[in-house]
Amino acid sequence: MTGATQDVVIRPSRPADRQRLLDLLAANSRDALSEAEQESYGFVQPGLGEDTLAAMESDTGIVVAEVAGQVVGFVGTARHAAATTGPLAALLAELDYLRFNGRPVTEQRYAFYGPIVVDRAFRGKGLARLLFGGARQVLAGHADVGLLFVEDSNRHSLAVHIAGLGMDCVGGFTHAGRRFSILAFAVPAPPDAD
Repeated sequence: MTGATQDVVIRPSRPADRQRLLDLLAANSRDALSEAEQESYGFVQPGLGEDTLAAMESDTGIVVAEVAGQVVGFVGTARHAAATTGPLAALLAELDYLRFNGRPVTEQRYAFYGPIVVDRAFRGKGLARLLFGGARQVLAGHADVGLLFVEDSNRHSLAVHIAGLGMDCVGGFTHAGRRFSILAFAVPAPPDAD
């Protein structure tokens, strides 16, 4: 895809990308941003680190956006997720109550999406849409529905995912006094599945 003046490459992450992904997470963590920055740019949940990235990479993977040889954004995906604490554990506790496309989520093949992070200097150029497309391709054949959670105070992220990417809100939960929405999207069949 060609951006304003630069080519964007959407590809799977590589081991050499790990530090850049960690830097993007740290720079965009809720705890690293002022309230004004959170409102303007959105944020990712704190506490995501190397173990989380390694788990996603060993599962369905991480998709990165690269411009001029530099990773400027990424999104994680995973079919398998385990957590005993935090927002992910709260989402997992809600799975039996979620419905998507008229069916219980637990009767469908589901996978997890997120976090998604785009370097501020490259926002507004369609990278979130490209990363979402890459994530859907990675999940094709592995899942029928993708799930994610977004903190309700993260209005920027909710707008990107619901209005911009067409996801549906299928539930919610409260964790540590914060309200979260559970979003879902359809994962396409792989291109060769006729």
